[in-house]
Amino acid sequence: MFEYPSRKVAVIVEREAVESRWLTHRWELVGAVADVGGEARVIHEAPSHLQRLHPGFEVFLYPEEAEGYYLNVSSEAPSVFVSAMCSWDSHSENEVNQRSSFALSMPWLAGFLGRSIWSFEKVGVRPLRHAYAWLIRELAIDLVILVDGGIDAILRGDETSLGTPSEDLASLAAVSGLGVPARVACLGLGAELRDGIAHEQVFARIAELSRAGGYLGAEALLPGTPRGDLYRDAVAHVFAHQDGLKQSHVHKVVVAKK
Repeated sequence: MFEYPSRKVAVIVEREAVESRWLTHRWELVGAVADVGGEARVIHEAPSHLQRLHPGFEVFLYPEEAEGYYLNVSSEAPSVFVSAMCSWDSHSENEVNQRSSFALSMPWLAGFLGRSIWSFEKVGVRPLRHAYAWLIRELAIDLVILVDGGIDAILRGDETSLGTPSEDLASLAAVSGLGVPARVACLGLGAELRDGIAHEQVFARIAELSRAGGYLGAEALLPGTPRGDLYRDAVAHVFAHQDGLKQSHVHKVVVAKK
């Protein structure tokens, strides 16, 4: 079996004090350095901030990503992609313990976005709410925007078909009551016909939201525009790296219509 080249690295994160009515501090990714071994540890501490080093991560380099690596390292601000999963101490569901784990890679998408991406596991409402609460606190978030692939997130529950609502409902329930405003954006009206969505009922739900003052409007994602082209390129990249995995049929439909 072919063995991909790899590099050992360590991740440095920083806790910074912030002024916010929702939190006292936030965590930021400082960067990735050559691995130094040992256990996760504090490397700098001051009244206003603290830095922790998490060693022992292996980054694999893939030939098909060579162009992305070059574009990343030759850019004005090379980036790394770090995905963090935090676990909560059984004695305090709001505090992150020291067993947080990270996954690290250096793909084209990280250089493309120029920022860290945080990912959630597929879990129920309670652990998902803890995850949202942690991110809101650590990143000083003052608005949460939930993006649904399709439009089933706005359905009421008594429609002909609900599509695939479980993850949508979990996120909607998780962000409620967190103390920050939340909005829902739906991408791909008409992309869920195969799921049995009756769009007459969808428009009825939109009308209800509009009468209640909850509908903020619609925008077109057009080819040839910066956001349309960025979306198309991002979907193409993700699909190219999902061999053997289920791909989103909603994004397939949206891209095909572009």
